[in-house]
Amino acid sequence: DGDVVVLMAAPAATKIGYGPTWLGVGGPTGSLAADGAEITNGVTSGKDLLHWGGTWLNHELGHSLGLPDLYELGGSGGFTRPFSIMDLISGAAPGYFAYSRWLVGWLDDAQIVCLPKTQGGTPAQVTLAPLELAGGLKAAMVPVSGSRAVVIESRRALGLDKALTQEGAVVYTVDAAVKTGAGPIHVAHNRKALLPGESVTVDGVTVKVLSGGAAGDTVAVTAP
Repeated sequence: DGDVVVLMAAPAATKIGYGPTWLGVGGPTGSLAADGAEITNGVTSGKDLLHWGGTWLNHELGHSLGLPDLYELGGSGGFTRPFSIMDLISGAAPGYFAYSRWLVGWLDDAQIVCLPKTQGGTPAQVTLAPLELAGGLKAAMVPVSGSRAVVIESRRALGLDKALTQEGAVVYTVDAAVKTGAGPIHVAHNRKALLPGESVTVDGVTVKVLSGGAAGDTVAVTAP
């Protein structure tokens, strides 16, 4: 038994153009059949490998785990670039967002802090460890509706994100009611990480970076 099937074809195979992820599609029962088994979760490679290289698999397996496309379906842009491999695979910081890692179980609940609405506008101060390193608090989330939240995390030029040109805090919105390819996640500030002294307000939530460095970022979050 397995959770997902990956079919690796020769990139020059003429019958396989681009290899998508399939989730419960095809066949009369909503799956693909092989040797008497029903396969409902899989990835098929094709010319993708010639263009994206091996990181194509990281993107497609993200779909197999339930993550949406963060680029604009039917368009040429994205909603989070240069962050997240679920947007532009070749982006400067293609590491998965903290929200995505938490969603698929790679981050423990203890590594996420949920901030309620503050009383009287008093800021909550949170120190976030770099997402690219193991351990520590990885994200602060502020729910703003039944499906929507503001999320803050710390990104550094390490690992998959080694090409990141501006390190700092990243603030984005998540809306579970928005479909894949339509912007379920939006980075809230000019597609660059925030530096100490900088701030952004989105959905009534204000995030100001108090300090930052190799150990991460300390932010003040106001959600009156």
